[in-house]
Parts: sequence; C-alpha cells; structure tokens
Amino acid sequence: MCINYTEKLLLDYRYMDSKNIVPRFEFGFGLSYTTFAYSALSITASGTSQVIKFAVSNTGSFAGTEIPQVYLAYPESAGEPKKVLRGFEEVILDVGTSSTVTITLSKRDFRYTSSLVFDVFAHIAVQYLGHPEPVVCQTFGNIHRFRGRVDQGHQID
Repeated sequence: MCINYTEKLLLDYRYMDSKNIVPRFEFGFGLSYTTFAYSALSITASGTSQVIKFAVSNTGSFAGTEIPQVYLAYPESAGEPKKVLRGFEEVILDVGTSSTVTITLSKRDFRYTSSLVFDVFAHIAVQYLGHPEPVVCQTFGNIHRFRGRVDQGHQID
C-alpha cells in the first residue's frame, strides 16, 4: 500500500491559509464580550533565542481572557507555509488593566529558517533568501496586528 502525502506541510490552518479559506471560529476566537488592544512590540536577542514582548490591554467593559499568538511569516521563496504558529499565551485581564506578554522563540522554533531547506520530494537542498518575520495577532485571521523583524545581527541557525 502506497500513501501519497501531497499536502506536504499544509495541514489545518496552514492549508486554509494557503487556499484563503476563512474558518468560522479560528484558534484564539472566543466570546469574551470585551475588547483588547495590543501595543509596545519589542523583539530582542537573548543567547540563541529571540524574546518577543508586547502589551495587551483590556479596553472593553468586562473582564476577559485573551489568547495572543506568535506566528512566523516566511518569505514565499522558503517553500514553507505562509505562517506557522510558534507560541501563544493565555492572558486574563480585568477591565482597564494591561499585561506584558513574553514569548520566547528558541533556535529550534526557527529550525526551518536556515538558508538551506531540504526538499524531501525532490531530494535536494534548496536555498532561499530572506528571514522569517514574527507576527503577533489575536486570531489567525487577525494576523496583521503588528509585525517585527528578527535581530539580523543575531545568529539563529
């Protein structure tokens, strides 16, 4: 019996993103009956990791829980899905309060970002130019919350 895995890395949200399918309820979607604001994004190097910090504020009229997420957005030439989830946190906030969220991406989180990617189907190493871009968002569909660049002077591979 031969199984042909034609989907490659395009599973779940990655497949929907590649086909521009909008799910009814995305990861992180919830009925918290309040609103949240994101601000103060910073990305710094720490050893072999990248530390992503940002503030989440409850700007609504009710206490609520938010699930901020960090994805890596890859250049098209990488042969990777457009965006890959690399971290998330649960933040519980009362009305009018804020919290600083810290998500650390390790060297392993960037494992597909070396200049060479092995294509298992063609059995060759493919080189691409560019670096992944960390993206912070509320839900997968709200991906354009804000973006940041990895410290280019920091060796991640």
